[in-house]
Amino acid sequence: MDKKRMRMFVTLAALAAIPLYGTYAAADEDRDGRRDDDNPVRRVKVLEGKYGFTTQQVCMRTLPNPPGVQQVDPATLKLAVPAEIVSMAGLGTMNFHANGTLDETEATANALEYNMINPGDTPLQGQLNPVCNGDWHIGRENRVTVNWNCVVSTPNPAVKIIAGPVNWEGFVSDGGRTIDLNLKGTLQTLTTEVNGVPVQAVNRLCEQRFVLRKVPD
Repeated sequence: MDKKRMRMFVTLAALAAIPLYGTYAAADEDRDGRRDDDNPVRRVKVLEGKYGFTTQQVCMRTLPNPPGVQQVDPATLKLAVPAEIVSMAGLGTMNFHANGTLDETEATANALEYNMINPGDTPLQGQLNPVCNGDWHIGRENRVTVNWNCVVSTPNPAVKIIAGPVNWEGFVSDGGRTIDLNLKGTLQTLTTEVNGVPVQAVNRLCEQRFVLRKVPD
């Protein structure tokens, strides 16, 4: 094959490859017609649907006192009574509604009490079932704030724990399918009720991460 025919063959081969490349490019595009490797971050304005979550926390928790006793100075967060360290892990589902509200009705958690280390102690407390209700708001850069209060059921049907306020901040990503939250340093109060009567209360300050992922209904 002479040089002229060789150049013509290369040119034709290059032209023939253009539709093939276009096919690959189309396969790389998402449903909005944008290439995956050049897809801008989308602004999320509404959270709606069911989200599965996992969470872990470590808390400073005061020892129980009668309801109404100031256990932590709300201005300085300085302890007024003895406290202990506890941790908790849990999972469940939470429903977000387009009107800015949310509710959690399916959740289980275990609590580990660090001071329960002597023979005969039971350091791991399980079968805790929080039911929470609150609200959410999305601001600029997909930054989200979430607030709720909870009622925690225990293995004893007569005993419930009223917990709050629980305040979060974080970011929404993946087109609204993922929510990643960190707990604010808000002073929380947990009041234990027996048959609806408050019998004791504790304050706590926690570090906690909460990761939610949208799941099918």
